[in-house]
Amino acid sequence: MHASEVGPQVAWLDGLLRGAVLQKARAAVPEELYLEFRRPGETVRLVVSVGRGRARIHTVGRIAKGNARPIAFQGLVRKELRGRVGAIELVGGDRILRLRVGPERSLVALFMDGRRDLLLLDGDDGVLGSALGTLGRGVTFVPPELRGGSPADRWEGVDGRERDTAIGRHFEGVRVRQRRTALKSRLSSRIKSVRRTIGKRRAEADRASEAERLQQTGDLLQSSFHLLKRRLASLEVDDFFEGGRRTIELDPALPPQDNVQRWYRKARKARRSGEAAKDRLEEAELELLALEEAAEALSEGRLDEVEAALPAKRRRASQRAAPDARLPYRAFRAPDGTQVWVGRSARDNDKLTFRHARGNDVWMHVRGRPGAHVVVRTRAPTPELLLLAAQATAHHSGLKPGARADVAWTLVKELRKPKGMAPGAVLVGSEKVLYVEVEPAALAALTRVRE
Repeated sequence: MHASEVGPQVAWLDGLLRGAVLQKARAAVPEELYLEFRRPGETVRLVVSVGRGRARIHTVGRIAKGNARPIAFQGLVRKELRGRVGAIELVGGDRILRLRVGPERSLVALFMDGRRDLLLLDGDDGVLGSALGTLGRGVTFVPPELRGGSPADRWEGVDGRERDTAIGRHFEGVRVRQRRTALKSRLSSRIKSVRRTIGKRRAEADRASEAERLQQTGDLLQSSFHLLKRRLASLEVDDFFEGGRRTIELDPALPPQDNVQRWYRKARKARRSGEAAKDRLEEAELELLALEEAAEALSEGRLDEVEAALPAKRRRASQRAAPDARLPYRAFRAPDGTQVWVGRSARDNDKLTFRHARGNDVWMHVRGRPGAHVVVRTRAPTPELLLLAAQATAHHSGLKPGARADVAWTLVKELRKPKGMAPGAVLVGSEKVLYVEVEPAALAALTRVRE
């Protein structure tokens, strides 16, 4: 917000919140603080942000979720900022906001580009804490010099709650655009990385064909064993595989039998390496398919789907994940009482399959496309239960009514997930396939179980 825009907004908020009691404070990120106030007959929630490109103050419908990692400034605000709002005012007419709470505490927000921060001050303007660390504790806060000039007010002629709503709507759009840009960058980078990986793994997979020639070389040496002698560097033999003669390199330091086994060991190693590369190639191709679908979702504005398709950002060792507040699956009950669990997203699929399901539970997934993992909580399903769960699998994988699907099923203990594999992707040891036509009416037999 520009200097010309902050003044009218602060004046309206002062009239709205003066005398209100501060009840809650929460920081989703260090530069953004959410406050909840109670005034007669109404709860008012406020966001005060000094984020780059999103410096603002306006009311919100709900308080954002807290950060998984505790934010020190949030704890300090909760401890020190208590009581009723004395005033909300500008300092010197510039983009410096002071929120007075209680007799001797103030929250100061500096909205200027070169001096962004949230400060908690005592009654003598001594700094108790800084969200972004621009001032140390105990330093006396001195407002920076005012800057001359300011862009025109984008909401000129709009006042009160209508202005507040317009500001909130504008910055929500800014947030969505910034998130979209960040996701586009991450998605593009990941797609390029996976395509490079696919190229490398295809080259590695070609080693499986090399294993056949290495095996043949060992067989040729074995058939000419009577010609092998110690200290030979090479041996020319009849090539009964391809015709003509072939010269085979030998290790002079090895005895004849070890020289033969040396080529067999090379063949086994190449075969194992090629087969492993084929598995890794399949993983990468599945991830690329999911990322390409995420690119389509991004163009349609489905940002949560894009977020779910991308690998989680690496966290520092000091950061601890917050415990899950919700289950990673939707629970249903079949007519015979069996629980059927349906994964909510790609990452939730992993949690459902590898943390919540048991080894002998039945697992399902539509072949050849991203979609929900479905777990049937039984080791001995009836044919009717399998078909019902397959219908749920197809429906929750985005298939339209009337579409036909190949639904793979196996036991959870037949699945594995190598390190680095994309969210929701798994390797299946053995599987069976059900062929179903999507019939939404069939799902009426499943009863939703509320968590």
